[in-house]
Amino acid sequence: MRDLTAPWWCRNRSMTTLPRPKPGRHRRIDRGLRLQRPAPARESVQTRPPPHGRETMPMSQRATKPDPQPVLSEGWVETTANDQLRVTTEQGRYAARKAASCLLMPKPGDQVLLSIHSASVYVLAVLEQADPEASQINLPGEASIRAGSNLHLSATQALSCASQTLSVGAEQADLSIERTQFIGNLVALQAERIRSVFSSADQVYRTLSQRMVEYFRVTKEHEETQANSSRKLVEEDLSLQSRNTHIVSEENVKVDGELVQLG
Repeated sequence: MRDLTAPWWCRNRSMTTLPRPKPGRHRRIDRGLRLQRPAPARESVQTRPPPHGRETMPMSQRATKPDPQPVLSEGWVETTANDQLRVTTEQGRYAARKAASCLLMPKPGDQVLLSIHSASVYVLAVLEQADPEASQINLPGEASIRAGSNLHLSATQALSCASQTLSVGAEQADLSIERTQFIGNLVALQAERIRSVFSSADQVYRTLSQRMVEYFRVTKEHEETQANSSRKLVEEDLSLQSRNTHIVSEENVKVDGELVQLG
């Protein structure tokens, strides 16, 4: 006898011959209802601590995207005022500053190379000068030029040096000058030995004062002294020795002493 209350797929079969569900599948009972298996409990995810020496940083403090690279452009200098340069390019006008690598001082009308950045604009170099005859190198602070071997400075016309103080130090100095002129208020010379050789020398003094411990002078040929008045003071002895001596006076000749010997 068939059981009409049983599901349709097992009405013609006995209860002992019912097929067993395959392992791994949900069992069906009655009208195909499924028994829900409880979901496995999820393990709590533990966050790993940051590596030693590193700290977590919020998104607001993380490094932002770097600014774009500077753009190189050519321009022409309009005006110069102190350290500010007004430069005109095809993109527009910019207020620029002279870079430290640009030794030549830009002047109005010069063609220059610009580095344009969102934060600053710099003049990297002077490409072409409007007036090549007037070049100027301007260094704001202390500067030095050093050469490993020799350093030569030359000019076709003139070489000038101007400063508040001038210091020259060398183990040996050689000067070869065709003509020289010195103008100053005070000259002080200090040396252990001075040697001068002149073919002809002219010296003009308003007042000349000389102080010496010993004074030796040798005149090989003729020596002459002309003066409006002359006076010589000797503390100890005065000797005159010559083959011929001439003393000529238009008015008076006076010889005064405790003892006068002639002949």
